[in-house]
Amino acid sequence: MISRNPAAQNHDRIFTLGFVLVGLATLAQASCLMLVNTSIGLLVVREFGLGPQVVGAVIGIQATCALVARFPVGSWSDRYGSRAFAFGGAAIMVVSCALFMLSMSNRAAIPIGGGVPILLVLASMLSGVALSTFSTAASTYIAYTVPISRRAEAVGYYGVLQGLAQGFGAGVSIVIVDGVGFGALYAIAAVATVVAALLSLGLHE
Repeated sequence: MISRNPAAQNHDRIFTLGFVLVGLATLAQASCLMLVNTSIGLLVVREFGLGPQVVGAVIGIQATCALVARFPVGSWSDRYGSRAFAFGGAAIMVVSCALFMLSMSNRAAIPIGGGVPILLVLASMLSGVALSTFSTAASTYIAYTVPISRRAEAVGYYGVLQGLAQGFGAGVSIVIVDGVGFGALYAIAAVATVVAALLSLGLHE
């Protein structure tokens, strides 16, 4: 039976200020991550002249860091709240974008890494940590703040936002690289993730 009580209907709302903020932050953060992730292979091959095996290694390092980071972040989000880790994940991604830009001018290589720039590896590691930290915190925020009776619906909407952001980021990444270069791409990604960080500060649990 559908409740006609305005207070009950308001209590069951999904699209609260918190949901809108975390949704917009996710759009910005996920777009940034896909801009960066899609460009890594091109950066390694075009900018550094390294082979496809290096592309695989760099992406593998990123994925490993993302996997390892999820274990503590989930527990810490439960204990200390999602807001700090959503902001922290976005802040880490800003540092990652800066390191990607610096890696193109400071090409100091890992001694046993076949010429792989140290800053490129560090940037990839941090982007993996940022991915896990932000996404885990944002998902936890959704789970804790939406009405229990509409939790699956809210998660579905949130998943749509993630998909839109990932599709957009991946779709325009190569266009940006071909048009204005890698430096501009990482600058745009950094601005997007700064927006995500600022939006995350508005979350309340």
